[in-house]
Amino acid sequence: MRAKVFEIVMLVGGLFASLLPLGLSVYLVNEQGLALEHAMVQSYAQDAMRRSNATADQVLKAFDKLTAIEQGEGECGPKGLAELHRLDLGSSYIQGVGKLKG
Repeated sequence: MRAKVFEIVMLVGGLFASLLPLGLSVYLVNEQGLALEHAMVQSYAQDAMRRSNATADQVLKAFDKLTAIEQGEGECGPKGLAELHRLDLGSSYIQGVGKLKG
């Protein structure tokens, strides 16, 4: 009887000793994977925020410049058109600059 209990205890101990490192490995790999994914998502979010802020800055500068052009010679004069062209080419996020009336 005692030998049988000893065998069962040894079997359970052996299983526990061999499965514990495997279980811990799976747990740690899962945690590391989640941490990596969170870091990647955070990086994407920061990049999107940076681009959004840069776009907003360029648009605000373009509006300020359009207001200055309008108060000066006007949009349709040679200097105004050249300035609109400079605004378009000088910004990395704005695809085109113009003004419509009417």
